Amino acid sequence: MKTIITPSMLIVSLLLSASGHALELLEEADLAQTVAQDGLDISFILPTNGWTINTMQLTDQSGIPATIKPGYEFNAGNILFKDIAVRGCVQNSIGGDCTSAGTHGFRLILDSVGNIGDGSPMLNIQTTLSGATQKVRVYMDKIAIRNSLGLNEATLIDFNNRDTTVASAYLNRDYIDFLPTTSTLFTLQLGGELSGRMISFGATSFNTINLGEIRLVDKVDTGFGGNGRNLRFGLTLTDVNLSNAGLDMTPEGLAFSTPSLTGLDITMSNITTNTSGVTMGSIGVRDLNLSQHSLILTGK
Repeated sequence: MKTIITPSMLIVSLLLSASGHALELLEEADLAQTVAQDGLDISFILPTNGWTINTMQLTDQSGIPATIKPGYEFNAGNILFKDIAVRGCVQNSIGGDCTSAGTHGFRLILDSVGNIGDGSPMLNIQTTLSGATQKVRVYMDKIAIRNSLGLNEATLIDFNNRDTTVASAYLNRDYIDFLPTTSTLFTLQLGGELSGRMISFGATSFNTINLGEIRLVDKVDTGFGGNGRNLRFGLTLTDVNLSNAGLDMTPEGLAFSTPSLTGLDITMSNITTNTSGVTMGSIGVRDLNLSQHSLILTGK
């Protein structure tokens, strides 16, 4: 007996033998429990001497448009940030030693909140210090400019806060210290955050930010203390509370507001001009309240 199997019979047989499952909507919570959580927790272990970058540059390829400032449309060039590095330190004080925290460093936490369907998705991005890390030291030697050909480099800001406590590669490194109030360096919220802002800073409070000694120089001043056309001073910011600060789009432009910045201290110490070793003293502003103010950037 010969049986002829047609394509239609084959399809019916497959359908009858297959399971009766259909594609169903899987809720976000169920998906998180099944395949993963709704975020990532990434740990960065810094080398003993930190991450290093020789030079970072911002390039202007076209200069300033003639409609804004005639004659400057060909003044293209670069802004240079030289000798950059980042280290985590076990010390909890500004300045002084910076002993590497070993296997501890930073944690980057990405956590999604809300649902796409109801129009309120939000992404929390948080950076915290982990383990023995107490402060962050950012090394930067200077900020300079040069023309589009890579010539005529001129220093704008020269940091003069040498770290001699680490390996020889850092003996000529200047630095900025960040000492957070808690282990959290900063928290960003992107999307439909509860504050209603485009970008919102969460727990972002620094006890002290120390920029060391800064030198503002004339373009013909070559080297620290060169031919005397400079202004030198130490700059320290204390109680820098950027919690709940954020960026908003307003009819006037892009607004940056700082509702928690109520007790900022700014100190310029040991102010010195030219090559003189005589200081003019120190000046400062205490308990500066910027909670009711916004910086607005408006197009022209």
